Amino acid sequence: MIPNSPKEYFEIAYRTGTDLWSNIPFRLREEYVRKNLSQNSLILDVGAGRGTFDFKLVSLGYRILGLEYIKNMVTRGNKEIKERKVNSEKMRFVEGDVRDIPFADAGFDAVVDTGLTQHLEDTDVVQSFSEIARVLKPGGYFILTLLSSDTEQFGLWQPRYEKNPIFTKEGLLYHFFKKDDIRSLCEKQFTLVDDGQEILPFYTDTVVFHTFLLKKK
Repeated sequence: MIPNSPKEYFEIAYRTGTDLWSNIPFRLREEYVRKNLSQNSLILDVGAGRGTFDFKLVSLGYRILGLEYIKNMVTRGNKEIKERKVNSEKMRFVEGDVRDIPFADAGFDAVVDTGLTQHLEDTDVVQSFSEIARVLKPGGYFILTLLSSDTEQFGLWQPRYEKNPIFTKEGLLYHFFKKDDIRSLCEKQFTLVDDGQEILPFYTDTVVFHTFLLKKK
């Protein structure tokens, strides 16, 4: 079955267990959380998916809200919270879209985005960053992990050698970002504190991921 939209793509992937990205061992996002946020900080994970990282964070003493627009994953995540006997005051999943975050202004100490922005159209990226800035407390952190344009090969694509490395497959957009892209998108609302790269397996390729530590102005 060929998906007709990004949402359908993710619905199929989660249902069939082909969401291989859920198990990629991103190191930098956790490092940035642990170095910059005290325990009991409230973190919003946008595009939470299976909540793999969220369960890790709650085990480290943080409070987590996982935002996900695939309803079945929200139901599954909240069921898993009960099965694991995690304190429901410390963690829950909520259905919603990063372009219209269903939470009040300035409520979170940090927002984490792992691999969501890379699948958004440019106008949606601007809208989602605006929403993320809105729900962050002044001085709150935005930890962003996405595909880097330094990637040599991804399937039939060669992002590093493309002037504008944006591709579409099975209804899903893949944007391989340059560092300057993120700087220009975030400069009005965030200060770039730190950034780094990791070379990690993704499907049959070895891909460069870039993680940014951004602070709300």
